[in-house]
Amino acid sequence: MMNKTRIGTWIAAIVLGVVGSGVWENVVRPLLSWASEKLLYIGTLGATSYLNSIYVDIARGQYERAALSNYLLTMGFASVSIGGLVTLYFLIRFTRKREINLEQSGPLYRRLERFNSFFSMPIFLFLLTFLFVNFARDTYAVRAANHLVQVQTIVAPYVDERTRLELASRSAQIQNRDDYVKLLNEIDTIATKNKLYTPKFKVF
Repeated sequence: MMNKTRIGTWIAAIVLGVVGSGVWENVVRPLLSWASEKLLYIGTLGATSYLNSIYVDIARGQYERAALSNYLLTMGFASVSIGGLVTLYFLIRFTRKREINLEQSGPLYRRLERFNSFFSMPIFLFLLTFLFVNFARDTYAVRAANHLVQVQTIVAPYVDERTRLELASRSAQIQNRDDYVKLLNEIDTIATKNKLYTPKFKVF
């Protein structure tokens, strides 16, 4: 009986893993990509300098990957922490609505009340929005930099050494969206001329 239960558990775990992978690839990942794009629109709000700073980071390529990975982990932890505080805030509000007597609720509730007196939902929402916008910004910068490296690698065997160096130099000098798009278009032209496949990438 124990073996059957254990086998059933393993089978269930495998099935959930397969289903989870499909859900991630077909549902969660596109949804996150869409949400990141919308957050970037909210974060920039037409600010050209902020948008250009994204492409300056893209020009740095892979050099800051290790530091950026640690940064993204920190951002994720901070987002979860702020999310926990938001949950705590709603817990306080819910408890208050039930009209629990402070004298009978004990020291924990009184501590929560003191915490609630210093913080409010607008502050939580501001912090969450700030963290998610910056997370979306940095994630996009990494994806855009990786895409640029990938397409340059694809066309590299079909151009001379001088052209390869020029492409690499221009990618390191990107200052804004127009520089990035122009460089991608030239690389796509080379790929099309030589009948090469290049992955599609939506430029923000």
